[in-house]
Parts: sequence; structure tokens; C-alpha cells
Amino acid sequence: GAAPSQVDPAPQATGSGSSAEAMCIDSGAGEQGVVAEVQAPQLLVQALAHALDDGGDESYEVEVAALDAIAALGHLHEGALLILRHQQLAASMMQRALGRSSSPEVRLAALHAAASVTGLERAGEWSDWRAALLPAAAEEAVRQGVYSAATSSSTTRSPGELISGLLQSPFPETRTATYRFCAAMALRAWFAAEVCRHEGLMSQLLDAKSESGHELCQWRFSVLTSLLSTCKAASKGDLGSEEEVHKEVLLGALTRLEVAVQGGPYGLSAGVLHDTHLVATMPR
Repeated sequence: GAAPSQVDPAPQATGSGSSAEAMCIDSGAGEQGVVAEVQAPQLLVQALAHALDDGGDESYEVEVAALDAIAALGHLHEGALLILRHQQLAASMMQRALGRSSSPEVRLAALHAAASVTGLERAGEWSDWRAALLPAAAEEAVRQGVYSAATSSSTTRSPGELISGLLQSPFPETRTATYRFCAAMALRAWFAAEVCRHEGLMSQLLDAKSESGHELCQWRFSVLTSLLSTCKAASKGDLGSEEEVHKEVLLGALTRLEVAVQGGPYGLSAGVLHDTHLVATMPR
């Protein structure tokens, strides 16, 4: 089986500091309370969708608060389904993570929210792709959201190009959030194949010296363990029939990923596994 990831427990999404609890609806008491309790999830999703409506005039602080609430809900299976069943909300989240975004704070919150919804916490440190994945309709909403974001600008870009671009950010917070998103998404065969097809992105992910500092090195490594988990699933014939089209690409990356994961978050040098990064103080 795949070696356990050496990734620290996932840090919580950072944004405005708002939480899902702050947006919850008081169900009251008695018969009215029962009705409100049944309606509360739908009302919450509608409120979140309104906050992220491109046609509205909400401030970026409101958008960040809504995305923080999505992140808090999304790490639970039922919470993720609730969000992804709302087509507009799912699309708005992915658009802000990968496409157009009103501010760096909104993009950061959206990347963390999308990582949560797509199963980063559910997969755990073992990168369990079965635990991360959702029913087919929800997974299709994820896929459509990613490809819609990729075609939202005048120039169509592949998901690999989107991720590669985000990882060029000079801001470590953005790169950390991007790695978190990619670690969750790479548990899906189609997304893992998109990453593997982008040689520039793969070279950066496989290079232990591409990042400096403990947290960024750990999150880069978490993407590798997710990719390896998916590629091993392909090698064992565990992919669904509709995912077989990605098998050749995934198998082609398997050996490179195995070597990189064996090297740990900080890489191998002369056969020695490093516990600390050799370029931790190297300026970017």
C-alpha cells in the first residue's frame, strides 16, 4: 500500500475569521422550530449562494465570510453534498478559486473552501481517495466547476496550467492554499491526469528544492502522496470504467512519484533522507 503522508494535520482555512456557526439559522421552538430546522440547510445554501452571486454587490469581506462557512461545512460528507447540489454555489466557489476573483483574500478563501469540499480532511494523512470522493452527481459538479473556471477568461487554460500559474505566486499563503486544493483534487483520476500531463507543473512538484519552509514543503509533498495514491489505484485496476481513459497517463507518472515520495518532503541527497530543508533560508 501507499506510504502514509508525512503531512501535518490540515490547517484551517484562513479568511475573515467567520465560521459556519455565524451564518446558522435559529430554528426556534415547537412546530415552527421543526419546520425551520428542516428548511435551515436550504436557507443556508441560498444565503451562501446570494453572497457569492456575481450579479450582486456584496463586499469582498462578505464573500470571504461565505467561503469560510463553506470550508467549515465542506469537510463533512453531508456538508459537501449540500454545497455541490447547488450548481450556482459550486460554480461560484470554483470560479473564485481558479478563475476570476475580486481580491486575493477571496481567492485564498475559495481555494481553502474548495479543498475542504473536495475531501482534503476526509482523505486524511493516508490520502485515502475512496474517503474523499463523493457520489457521481457531486463529482460531476466538481469537474464542471473546474473546467468552467478554466474557460472563463479569453484564453482557455487546462487545470494543470491553472495550478501551475497559482504556484508562481510570490505569496506563500496562496501557494499553500493551492497545494491544499491540489492535494484534494489529485485524488480524482481525471484531475491527477491533468496534473501529470503538465510537465512544468510535475517538475515543480517533484523537485524538493522548489519550495522552502516547513509548511510549504509538507503541502507540496501532500500533493505527491495524493497523486501516488491515484496512480497506484490505476495500476491495481481500481479505477472506474469511465476513468480508464486516464490510466496510461497515470501509469506513466507512477515511477517518478514513487521515487519522489520515498525522498520525503525535503528530498534525498546522496542517498540521505533529510529531516530539514537544505534551502530553508534561500530567498525566492
